[in-house]
Amino acid sequence: MFPGGIAGNNQNGALIEYCYSTGNVTGTTGAFGIAGSNTAGSTVRNCVALGPKVTTTNSASVGRIASDSGIVMMKVRGKLY
Repeated sequence: MFPGGIAGNNQNGALIEYCYSTGNVTGTTGAFGIAGSNTAGSTVRNCVALGPKVTTTNSASVGRIASDSGIVMMKVRGKLY
């Protein structure tokens, strides 16, 4: 499991929706802006990670939204200021 700005693990068909994260996320084996792990059957929808840094201490995987094989749906509309 990886650290995430909203949840460490989104699993068992769970839904993370209409959210935002503003903090930095740092991990050792990976780090992701919304969900650290988004397993198959789970969904992240209409979320944004605004934190300035998503980093790892050992050059592992990083991403702004989520990792793994779940469904990630995003639409970018309008403007972010």
